[in-house]
Amino acid sequence: MRQTTTASARVLVLGAGVAGLTTAIALARRGIPVDVLEQDRTPAPRGRREAGGWYRDSVPQAGQGHVFSPHCYRLLADELPDVLARLLELGARELAMGGSGEAAGALPAEGFGLAVRRPVFDWVLRRVAEREPGVRVHGGLPATGLQISGGQLSGVLVRGGVVATELAVDATGGSGPVSGWLDDLGQRAGSIRLAVPREDPDTAPARAGADHYTRCYALHWRDDPGPLNLGLAAGGEYGGYSCRLVPADNHTFTVTFTVPAGALGDPARPGRPEPADPTPAGLVEPGLAGLCTPEGFQAAARRLPLIADWVDPGVAEPLTGVTTLTVSPARRGRAEDVMRLPGLVPVGDALHAGDPSWCSGVAVALASALACARAVRARRDTDIAGAEAAAHGAAVWTEVWAEAARVAGKAACASARLPGPSARDLAVWLTGSVPASVG
Repeated sequence: MRQTTTASARVLVLGAGVAGLTTAIALARRGIPVDVLEQDRTPAPRGRREAGGWYRDSVPQAGQGHVFSPHCYRLLADELPDVLARLLELGARELAMGGSGEAAGALPAEGFGLAVRRPVFDWVLRRVAEREPGVRVHGGLPATGLQISGGQLSGVLVRGGVVATELAVDATGGSGPVSGWLDDLGQRAGSIRLAVPREDPDTAPARAGADHYTRCYALHWRDDPGPLNLGLAAGGEYGGYSCRLVPADNHTFTVTFTVPAGALGDPARPGRPEPADPTPAGLVEPGLAGLCTPEGFQAAARRLPLIADWVDPGVAEPLTGVTTLTVSPARRGRAEDVMRLPGLVPVGDALHAGDPSWCSGVAVALASALACARAVRARRDTDIAGAEAAAHGAAVWTEVWAEAARVAGKAACASARLPGPSARDLAVWLTGSVPASVG
């Protein structure tokens, strides 16, 4: 493989999340130098003890439980074995896919998944990138716009000037600023989203937008107290909401309640509205506002089959309060939308922001980033110019889209309807168990 590393060959990666850092590492290991522009100026923690609490405003989903599927495991083992080895050294666990689950719709066994908290995963990836020859991570230096010359990308705007480049990778996420920049430049053809959410009544809240409420726990001993009926997770869909438990590194786990967006109402007013009060649009069970509090969250989790045994105070203790995340409905687009600006390629959530219930976000980030690195190397190895180069560029970027679409179409976690309290039952219990003064 021919590898050139001239200064003019540097690629700019916008964003230092999973997709951005994976792209940067993979490009550098193919002989292509990279500058990563990251808006967050917060330095990475120095050690692994602090890594578990490394949350950034630019990655609000980091506090949620993440399923690292067998596809993630295989990509790491094949392409980034040093990252996988370091994660295992730091306490990440290999989980056999399928576990002991017998739920309807459970996924077949296909190798190992990885149990690790998202902040720990991000920290290891960041440390590897910072030590990688050919990668420079610029914290606190966000991109502010794009420069076009001759109908293609010629540079990226930053504070104080323009960084010239013929290639930039958009890893700013599904709500990143790049779409707006393209609108301003008249380059945006339409939304770039990939997969149609699976037709399953249980995922309707995710399709309509959802609120996620998560808490992290630590087990008092090594043995898991219950089965993982969803393959790499436990729990499922109850009446009007879902709850999922995801094992993680160092005997930790996360529990996440998911309810339709707006169902919790105003956290400052727990309990049902007075009859004279109009019910806000979209308010399903205002009593569920108790999930926002540690007391309410614990009380609800203790009442759910497959979850209660894990959160028993004699089995585990909470490590965090309740973190919240609101997710917009999944969107999708067409392959031809990818090549809306020659010289700019999206990866990860910038390419696909799908249904969170599929748990495929990290897999899509890794797969699209690695496909991007392969495509860029192939383009650099092909001595073409002019219109032929543009056509070739469009083809390789479409390969990135195709790889992401293939991964996004596979759910990383099973789905199951389970017996248990309905949303109304849970709301009644929470209204009685959470003090009115707790907001």
